[in-house]
Amino acid sequence: MSSQVRPEELGLFGKLLARLQGRQTLRAHFWQSLANYTQQGFGLVFGVMLARILTPADFGVYGFALATVFLAILPAMWSLAPMLVADACRTDNLHHVTASFAWCIGAVRFAIVVLLAIWFGATGRQIIGWLCLIVGFTESFREVNNVQKAFLEGAGRFEPNLLSIIANIIFCVIVVIPIAFLLRGPFVLTLPSFGMLITDFMVYRYCAGRSVLVRPRWIIPRQFFHSGFWIWLNTMSEIGLSRFDKWFVGRFRGDVALGNYSRAFGYAPLAFLALNSFATNPTLSGLARCKTPSARLHLFLRTAAILVAGGVVNWLIFFFFSREIVLSVFGPQWEETVPVFRAFATLSLAYAVASLPIAVMYSQKRYREVAIVRAAVVLAFAISLFTFRENLSMTGVAWLLQAMLVVQGVALMFFSRSIFNNDSALDCNP
Repeated sequence: MSSQVRPEELGLFGKLLARLQGRQTLRAHFWQSLANYTQQGFGLVFGVMLARILTPADFGVYGFALATVFLAILPAMWSLAPMLVADACRTDNLHHVTASFAWCIGAVRFAIVVLLAIWFGATGRQIIGWLCLIVGFTESFREVNNVQKAFLEGAGRFEPNLLSIIANIIFCVIVVIPIAFLLRGPFVLTLPSFGMLITDFMVYRYCAGRSVLVRPRWIIPRQFFHSGFWIWLNTMSEIGLSRFDKWFVGRFRGDVALGNYSRAFGYAPLAFLALNSFATNPTLSGLARCKTPSARLHLFLRTAAILVAGGVVNWLIFFFFSREIVLSVFGPQWEETVPVFRAFATLSLAYAVASLPIAVMYSQKRYREVAIVRAAVVLAFAISLFTFRENLSMTGVAWLLQAMLVVQGVALMFFSRSIFNNDSALDCNP
């Protein structure tokens, strides 16, 4: 008599297990979603713990270094890793080529970071210089791990992403938290990313079964340039819009102000963090598979309704109860961030307006229009910050950022309007 348990005997869990075993796409979404929510959930809890141990100034110094590094390496944000995902392991030597290029681009990024650290050291800001060096090393060579991750995702294996998150959680609990109690200071905040660089290398190396320790070679496949430039410009614009405000606040308002600003920026849009899958790949895929313009419009409106409803609830909570939330969750040392939480109470709504049209445009592979609009918005944002740098407070920067996100969304909706009334758009079977 067999002792093997059949899926139907496990009820709902058994049915889910059977479906995951039989459908690769569903299985991939399950593992990736589980990894994303595990990372976000732990990140929120871990951030609260560090906020009670460290000071706003510590977060401000680290945030300024991080923003400066990202802005400095923007021109070197080229990556061949997306090609591995799209290739789906069909090309034999693509992994080798991509890994070779990753070492080259990582070296270029780190060279920029070294020059940046030397400049800060020469101007008497040694702490910022060392922070930039550590953060820059982590962000420069993260690209090598991205190659392994992309190779596995191209093969339809998303389980390693969850293993990576779990390994980093263990590192943060065992290493980072005890060190935070013992040493404190902004250098503690560099440890999670540095630990992730190490744990990701080990996890992805083991799961991929291939080594990325290859000879660096500056080889870029010709086909990469067809859409690669616009993808690169999109990446630059996304990073620029998410980092320019932090750099500005740290540079012109100080470390404490940046610490308070970053705290509100990271926690105020909780609704969008919980619902961001509705504005990313799942919705993008659904829009691409819609058979008619009316079906696309129906999916768009339904998704928008969910995001807007979440944004309204988010605004009600953080606008009227931000003081109680901040003092009870983060502690009295974060009281100055209460006005910024109120200003960012509508950030989930701004994200919804800005992000959903991007999914619509990407579903039709219209990367160029998205890149041009986003680059123009970043340029306008930077010009506005410098023009009004004498008068902009933390809350002023928060409102300006949200205004730019809304402008981006409205502009992209204007360009995407034909997708909802043009039968020639890419109609695919579900």
